Amino acid sequence: MFAKLIKSLFPSLTTKKVEANYHYFEASRADEVGLAKKTVDDIQKQLNTNAENNTLITSSVIKKAEITDAQREQFFSYLFGDVNQQKILDPLSEFVSNKIEALLVYPRESPQPIFNALPVLPLSITLLMSEINKPDFDVNILIKTISQEPSMATEVITLANSAGFQRSSKPVTDLKSAFMAMGSKGLLQGVIYSYLKRFVPSPNVYYKQFGDKIWQHCLQCGAIAQAAVADSDIKEQANTAYFVGLVCNLGVMVIFQIMIEAFSHVSPDEQPNTLAFQLLVERYGQRLSFEIAKYWQLPEPILRALALQLKIKPETPREKVLPQNRLGFFIYEANKLSELQALWHSKLIDEHELELRSDHYLKSQEIKRCYEQFITVN
Repeated sequence: MFAKLIKSLFPSLTTKKVEANYHYFEASRADEVGLAKKTVDDIQKQLNTNAENNTLITSSVIKKAEITDAQREQFFSYLFGDVNQQKILDPLSEFVSNKIEALLVYPRESPQPIFNALPVLPLSITLLMSEINKPDFDVNILIKTISQEPSMATEVITLANSAGFQRSSKPVTDLKSAFMAMGSKGLLQGVIYSYLKRFVPSPNVYYKQFGDKIWQHCLQCGAIAQAAVADSDIKEQANTAYFVGLVCNLGVMVIFQIMIEAFSHVSPDEQPNTLAFQLLVERYGQRLSFEIAKYWQLPEPILRALALQLKIKPETPREKVLPQNRLGFFIYEANKLSELQALWHSKLIDEHELELRSDHYLKSQEIKRCYEQFITVN
């Protein structure tokens, strides 16, 4: 997806053989010292890492201020697995990270090179986002639009034939049949699902499960957000909540894919350092999601919901958030509940810690009811 972008970041490599890549890195790094302003000590302080334990099951007496750090560290451990969980950046990882960070640093001009490399936003998505909450939305208009987008039509029909939607032994071969099989809600979700799945990071020799795990997290966040909003006084925004739930971690997927392609380009035989990924994802993941949404010119309620993710903290008084941005509030808590579910099912936290963190993160009654629906405690 980002081959041209990577070549523009590392131009001296475009005509050289793979064997020379590491020598390019060594020669170029001397010119990049000015960009490497973050020392190892700074990195350690900012991440607040616990050098003795990556996947610690925290005790019941953990302070509230420490819960967020533990949650963040354990969720990264869940996503990346036990691959090269170093606490210090090696020179190669620092070099690649600095190059990519130059595209992401804010405030500055928008990361246009990244935008240019993204899959083109289909007209069907644009139409869907402008009409999704209208009670009189004409699904036939959406079907007609999808029919003019061969790749999207193919993906929707394929999804309609999947186990989750297929209702008969007769295969679905056209969009009208897909609509009959999926229903209007299923068709809306199918269009969103089919497009955003294009951003799922490709499997990597070192991070084989990252793409699947982050995508499942996105889907779960969308499902939780949709269920919570449908159970609230803004139920008309339930479909929008599903979309925002998927999109709020889009920046994480994009940054990860760029990093993977960059390491493969610069030095394919070197094992990437997980800390390099974690640093960029933590600093810029959600902000990039917001910037991509702005670039796509998505509706204002979606932008406001994504913007809130950059500001809200567990300790933020909910009475200050709810009146102005209920959708963004539900997205935040849906994201946290999805993280908790992943940690619980991966046995990275015990039942007591699950309850402790749920009390810490989840404040709305709608999300608490989703807790009962989406997390099963045996």
